[in-house]
Amino acid sequence: KVVVVPSRWPEPFGRVAVEAMANGIPTLASRAGGLAEIVGDGPLGVDACRDPEAWIAALRPLLASAERRAEHGALGQERAAPFMDGAAPRAFAAMIERIAGAATPDFDRRLVAVVGGTRRATAYAFVNAQWTRRLADDPATRVLDVETAGELGRTLPDVVIHHHYGEHFAEAAFPEVGALAAVRTWDFGPYPPAWVRRIDEAVDRLLVYSRAVRRQAIASGIPAAKVRVVPLGVDDAVFTPTGPAYPLATAK
Repeated sequence: KVVVVPSRWPEPFGRVAVEAMANGIPTLASRAGGLAEIVGDGPLGVDACRDPEAWIAALRPLLASAERRAEHGALGQERAAPFMDGAAPRAFAAMIERIAGAATPDFDRRLVAVVGGTRRATAYAFVNAQWTRRLADDPATRVLDVETAGELGRTLPDVVIHHHYGEHFAEAAFPEVGALAAVRTWDFGPYPPAWVRRIDEAVDRLLVYSRAVRRQAIASGIPAAKVRVVPLGVDDAVFTPTGPAYPLATAK
């Protein structure tokens, strides 16, 4: 006969009440939070929503009178009408279209983010620059060059290659989607336990420079299936048996 929504805290909206009202069912709801906007100032709401006596006083005449229930049902339908005309879904759809229009996805190419930068005077940045150029040669791949994963913002790469020794690896921010490859070699025996935990929890592939480092990683407790060897190699356009010679950039 009556739908009662006696919420004791401020509901963000109050969907049960508005659905009942839209169907012409007599409704009594706490006049608090979002429910107050739905039921308004009339007889559909109960102000003292934590007081059982207030609910009894509001329910008694409704249960005793079919005519009173019909009046409540009609009033409820009137109050619910603005929530049922489709304006909110249309506004939401328009907002989604605006967002999507500003960032049209490219489903034909995978997106690879190289994290660590390419412009610093560091060994890993030099390697990143080589990898980034070679990846960009693949027409099926788009490449992002960023210093940290935080710069990705809302971008969702298919693959993230983290090769950055300038930040705390155990605390580095990694995207929650896509595959994560961490380039994390180690020259001093067993891997630090904090690294092992992070690799175990968050990393899909650990890339190292040599088989010797791979053995150290596995001996440290990193699953062998995660560890891949990626030798650094040399640029054969520069390093040739006959030169050419390049002066060192130093004043010594």
